[in-house]
Amino acid sequence: MTANRIGKSNLAGTPSRRSSSCGLALLTLAFLAPSAARADDLFWTDNDDSRIYRSALDGSNRQTVLSLGAGVDPRGIAIDSLSGHLYWAENGTNRIRRANLDGTGAVTIVAANLAFPADVELDLAAGKIYWADRDLDWIRRANLDGTGVETVVNLPAAGNTTAPYFLELDPAGGKIYWSDFDSGIIHRANLSDGSGIENVVTGLDRVRDIVLDAAAGKLYWNDRDTHLVQRQNVGGGGRETLYGPAGLVEPHGLVLHDATNALFWADGEGRSIGSGGKNGGGPYATIANGAAPFHPWDIDIALTPIPEPQSIVLAGLGGSLLWRFTRRRR
Repeated sequence: MTANRIGKSNLAGTPSRRSSSCGLALLTLAFLAPSAARADDLFWTDNDDSRIYRSALDGSNRQTVLSLGAGVDPRGIAIDSLSGHLYWAENGTNRIRRANLDGTGAVTIVAANLAFPADVELDLAAGKIYWADRDLDWIRRANLDGTGVETVVNLPAAGNTTAPYFLELDPAGGKIYWSDFDSGIIHRANLSDGSGIENVVTGLDRVRDIVLDAAAGKLYWNDRDTHLVQRQNVGGGGRETLYGPAGLVEPHGLVLHDATNALFWADGEGRSIGSGGKNGGGPYATIANGAAPFHPWDIDIALTPIPEPQSIVLAGLGGSLLWRFTRRRR
């Protein structure tokens, strides 16, 4: 809804009770409203107590969004901030599901041909959800409502029997990245059809989640067994250890918050959510933790929409100023 307000003053800014028939000058100023502090939230799955949690970026205001029931075993999670939806994979029920960000309206969107659905990722521009199935050795995608399922990467058919586990998408670059359940390799292929499989990072231990910072040309990952958060150049070389091994146990999920240049990770056996700057070089913070069965697995961020533009229309009536303020209300 749009609220309009009209007023008049002298050009000096003092109120005026009369207008003039002199020439009219019209000036329109468009501007962005001062942005309030962002209220982006973390969401994470907990595969031991079968819950999905959310909190502020500093770990405060922690809430249970969904309590899914014993044995459901939620794994990968992905957030559609604009539509207000969260998507997740359930290993215990072999389903991929969707709900509103407050946990209401949960529906199953994929329930067939799943054996160990692990990570999920969204390509919102294309209206697609992707998932890795560890036990069926393929990466598939569908429309956001679960229709139109197709295989993107069939690893056995490609002569590769590794089990895909975590995913990262680069729609602008036309690539999909994935890690294996039990290897130290990060792979890449063409996003359109899964062709052109190549190894982009090797020599690691057991890679878990992957994050691409395309603007900086960096690829980030967690290494479960060496207890490290690391990165290197997308084109190869420049490998750095950012965090660990001290304090990290089994880091799995990983996400980059662009607005604060901060990494957030889920450490299952460490029973914690950690955070640190994307360039490393300093201590990291534990922003959420708990006793067993608290066991975070994957993590994502819901972003607050940016405020819409506002406008002021200024009309000069001789020595007076007629103004109109237009504000869009949600």
